[in-house]
Amino acid sequence: MKRMVPLFFILAGIMPFTVKAQERGEISVFGGYVCEPSIFDMKSGWEASLAGNILPHVALVADFSGYRGSSLVSFFSSEVLHESKYNLLFGPRYTHTFWNRLTPFIHVQFGTSKDSRRSSTTYKETTKTSPALATGGGLDARVSNRVSLRMLQVDVIKAENLHINSTSARVSFGAVIRLNKVSNKS
Repeated sequence: MKRMVPLFFILAGIMPFTVKAQERGEISVFGGYVCEPSIFDMKSGWEASLAGNILPHVALVADFSGYRGSSLVSFFSSEVLHESKYNLLFGPRYTHTFWNRLTPFIHVQFGTSKDSRRSSTTYKETTKTSPALATGGGLDARVSNRVSLRMLQVDVIKAENLHINSTSARVSFGAVIRLNKVSNKS
């Protein structure tokens, strides 16, 4: 994970600056489907974020997500674990628009992750809230002046998951709506 933060700044530095930039002051909202695939199960749910550009290529993002899933404890047991996870993350995002339609982005976000598990046999629930670090990126495709489709967003989230440090993947897609279009021309 320590290698991901310098990678973010290296990628941000080598992006070409000859393409059209997002405008300063632009505010956008994302909403969509999210899943956390793993070897044993897959949790699915929702993700929403609010982004505001503070520089032509840099936005600050507040990201919220929640997902649930169930899995068997073992092949020899009828016990099922019902799990849920909620993330509240905040951090910078670097974006660039190519061909006036495609906008790839990368980001680093910090915040909290709340993980809950409930057993189907004992009904005992365990909950843990811990600091979280997310790194990742994605691709938006513009449909109109105000609407884009988030084709894919993939994040790696590192947090303490109920008793162990864990690293999980989060995959999402959905719609992005730009609330305002502020012009830099005076």
